[in-house]
Amino acid sequence: MLIFVIGLVALGASLVWTGVYNFAAVEPHSKIVQWLAVSAKRQSIARHSNDIKAPLLADFEWVKAGAQHYDASCVFCHGAPGREASEFSKGLNPPAPELRRREIQKEYNDAELYWIIKNGIRMTGMPAFGPTHNEKELWAIVAFTRRLPEMQAEDYRVVTKMGEQKPPSGKHP
Repeated sequence: MLIFVIGLVALGASLVWTGVYNFAAVEPHSKIVQWLAVSAKRQSIARHSNDIKAPLLADFEWVKAGAQHYDASCVFCHGAPGREASEFSKGLNPPAPELRRREIQKEYNDAELYWIIKNGIRMTGMPAFGPTHNEKELWAIVAFTRRLPEMQAEDYRVVTKMGEQKPPSGKHP
């Protein structure tokens, strides 16, 4: 077992020092690197969001408030109904997920999505919005994101133009 561990360390060190691994964004990761990164990311998000309690986000006021923030900060990479992601997002590796797809929505619960939006994810292009948004604004983005799969382009246009950027005053659990 010790020889195996030493071999893995030596292999890892040789990859680092030789520069043989291509970090160009235009090249996809190898299957093993992709599997390791995705697995580590999912486990980390689940662990770090485990104690987060999501408020009830069904009130449309949450959705309206989140729409403003999503349209200002998220649509460029993730797109929206009737709005494709911007040109620069096509160079992201890994690509930003299309949040309007139901199968993407199923990957994370509300607490995990909140954690991702608040903290960002290293080396993916996903910034941390916690330093620039308060807790209610972050939850509002979660509420809005959850509604994306059911929206049409006109729905998106209307809701992003509605109301103020303040979520409801209801208490957070």
